[in-house]
Amino acid sequence: MKRIWKITAVLSCLASFSFAHTQNPPLTNPVLQHAKKVYVDSADRKVFWPQDKPFWLRIAESAESGAASYLLVPETKGAGPSSGIMLDKSGIQTLRWFNKVKGDTVRFRFVCDGEGPSCVFHSPFRLPFSPRPVHWFGTNMEGMIDSWDRLSGVDTVFLSFDNGPYRPLSAWSPKDLSEQWRTCDFYAIDRVGNVSTVSRENIRFDLTAPKTRLQATGSVDSIFSARSEVRLYAIDTLSGVKEILCRFDTTGRYFQVKDVVRFDKLSDGAHSMEYYATDLVGNKEQSHSFRFLLDNTAPLAALACSTGCCRKGDTWYVSDTSIIRIEAKDSVSGVDKLRYTVDNGRPLAYAGPIQAKRFTAGKHTLRVQVSDKVGNTAVHAFGLCMDKRSPETTISVKGPFVRQNGVAYLSPHSTVQCSAQDDMSGVKKIEWRLGERDTLLYDKPISLTKEGVCTLYCRAVDNVGNAERFHEVVLALDASAPQIMQMFSRNGVPSGVEDSVTVYTAPLVLYLGATDSLSGLESLLYSINNSAPRRYSQELHFDAPEKYVIGITATDRLGNSTRKSTVIRLKPAEKAVEIMNTRGSQAAGGL
Repeated sequence: MKRIWKITAVLSCLASFSFAHTQNPPLTNPVLQHAKKVYVDSADRKVFWPQDKPFWLRIAESAESGAASYLLVPETKGAGPSSGIMLDKSGIQTLRWFNKVKGDTVRFRFVCDGEGPSCVFHSPFRLPFSPRPVHWFGTNMEGMIDSWDRLSGVDTVFLSFDNGPYRPLSAWSPKDLSEQWRTCDFYAIDRVGNVSTVSRENIRFDLTAPKTRLQATGSVDSIFSARSEVRLYAIDTLSGVKEILCRFDTTGRYFQVKDVVRFDKLSDGAHSMEYYATDLVGNKEQSHSFRFLLDNTAPLAALACSTGCCRKGDTWYVSDTSIIRIEAKDSVSGVDKLRYTVDNGRPLAYAGPIQAKRFTAGKHTLRVQVSDKVGNTAVHAFGLCMDKRSPETTISVKGPFVRQNGVAYLSPHSTVQCSAQDDMSGVKKIEWRLGERDTLLYDKPISLTKEGVCTLYCRAVDNVGNAERFHEVVLALDASAPQIMQMFSRNGVPSGVEDSVTVYTAPLVLYLGATDSLSGLESLLYSINNSAPRRYSQELHFDAPEKYVIGITATDRLGNSTRKSTVIRLKPAEKAVEIMNTRGSQAAGGL
């Protein structure tokens, strides 16, 4: 683009060069009068004498400038003191004095300068293929004319514009001249007054700096990314654009812009950019600068869910009631586009919350593509799992219990434990209640405190709100021991008491029994006189007249026990024959 502009600028210059400039106007301004003079180079102790200027010889009494001196008259016929001596050739001149006695030679030298200086035009830019070659100048005229002199050296360069009066080069300023086509006549004089040939060149001043315009793509509100591009266009309608220079931040080095300015080498954050253009004659525009932010970081995306959902690791578990929202954030340029796909479906523009009930049961992948306003794009993948299954609860008893007729009988030491399993979103809570009481949150094993029959209701709820139906278990707390019953045979009528022990007449039969109204009787044991306990299976017979200590233990099916001790003493029974004989004798006697 820059190369095309240069050609256009050149053509515009040619077009503006009118036909009137194809012929140089004649020289009409006279050259200034410059007197011939002697130049003394004190540093090198040289004297430069104009060739057209005569000289005389004088001898002085000393080297002091005020010493008395005496003019020497030449012996040559016709050469008098008034006409002086004329030099005939430029270059080193020598006066020699020879001492014939000693043979010493003393030479006195000076330089005869009869040559005018030379000077040529020198410009930073020249348009060679115009009808008349034109030299372009900017605001700096130094080095405009190169001049030199072989002998005494150049003293001053004089210029005249458009046949105007001559002035020294140092007296001219481009600001005094307008941006027009001009003819420039120039010459130089050396230090002894020799004048060079007058030369003429066509020139034009370009006092206006280029103007640069910036065009940015892939940016928004002075925020750029690595994919952003900046193009700089400079225009100069006179000499033309030379180059455009640019740099980042104030400490960076300027570089030439040839195509586009890119930002892929910069780090994220705040930066500045400075740029300017120069033309072919050295005019430099005032530097432009602007601040910008570089954003190479793609936006972040996250899922948010409400009503019946939870997150475990990288997976969101949802239910039919869940509402899914996609949240995107970009702290620099801002979010521009937000699209999503479910599994291998087609991309959809995110327009609002997503109803989870559209998903089938099981695992899914939600991919979110988010772009910011400067083109940074990222794809985020989220795991979704539609959980349509309720948890499964298991009820168990720790400690003694008996199940019979649909009822679980528990001892006071037994507890009911509830556990639940959910292989998807997981168990959130277990709820329970007894009968019509308030529903409680299960956090420890359940203990029954009131004896009797009750119904336990228990269920689990998972992390997305799926709740199973209440399980019903009929429980009964059996905290009472069995009741022991004992009964003696018909002759088991106490005949008295000896030493606080009931006395019975042998033989004696003891019948045992026990009842339990809840869990039921498990065992009925007895022991006689501290013997090993034996399970009761039939009536007990006591024949020997002695003291008996009978221990009875009844235990129900949950381990509740009742112990009872009975102490009896047996005495022998009277013989029936003796009784009958006694009665017979009395009768016989009566007879």
